[in-house]
Amino acid sequence: MKLKRKQKVLRFLSSLLVIISIFTSNVTVFAAESAMTMNTALNEVQPRGSLSGYGSKYAYGSSSFSLSVNGSWSPFAGCTIKTEGFSSNSIITVSVYDSSGSCKTTKTLGPNDEKANIAIFNVSPGTYKISYTVDNPSNGTVSVWIY
Repeated sequence: MKLKRKQKVLRFLSSLLVIISIFTSNVTVFAAESAMTMNTALNEVQPRGSLSGYGSKYAYGSSSFSLSVNGSWSPFAGCTIKTEGFSSNSIITVSVYDSSGSCKTTKTLGPNDEKANIAIFNVSPGTYKISYTVDNPSNGTVSVWIY
């Protein structure tokens, strides 16, 4: 009788230990381009990517400029586009293209100190092309951050 009781207690403790280890461990999930950490206790995926890039150009009419984005691949990133100094009747359309030519975002902004914070997805480091068009052309500055 004592032996069966000890076996049941050992099975219970073993099962409890397995359950605790499942809920407190971190599992590494491998993606095509980057690793992610999955916290099984919170059931969430947290990216390990980090990006940094900035470019700015004094603008008139339609043109483009490049900016270099450094870091590692991320499933999502932030993009801030800011326009300033244009005349009050100017409308500026800004598009952001990654190094493969894929358009990540397009935003139309007003003339003076207008700013847009945009989420972009599947972001890799590389040279990004920023293309802009200024309707009712005037002078001003177009700035773009990717982070």
